[in-house]
Amino acid sequence: MEFGRGEPTPVPPLTVAGGVADLVAGWLLGVRVAERSRGARARQVLARVIGVLGLVLLLPTTVATTAEVLYARSTMPATEPPPAIWGAYTYVALRPLALLGMTCLLLAVALTPWRRRIR
Repeated sequence: MEFGRGEPTPVPPLTVAGGVADLVAGWLLGVRVAERSRGARARQVLARVIGVLGLVLLLPTTVATTAEVLYARSTMPATEPPPAIWGAYTYVALRPLALLGMTCLLLAVALTPWRRRIR
């Protein structure tokens, strides 16, 4: 006999809603940074290059996380808890890439000029 607690009903839709909200927030931030970095100044070009580098460095970990969660959802019985969604970010081979990618993204945002609009 096995006792366990099932996954609460709102978890899957809230997970999807959180993913969509993250995509929208990331898109809006990317658009904002791209708008602010128009022009050919060296600092703006550097911010773009570092930002793209950060996204490329985060890509392997994001793909591994997505694949792990999708595989677990499709093969594991519903009675077993799903793997932690941050699991791939703790793998020895992928963690440095993720940390470096996030650092690059933060640096790109810091290098972006944030001027206030005068009304």
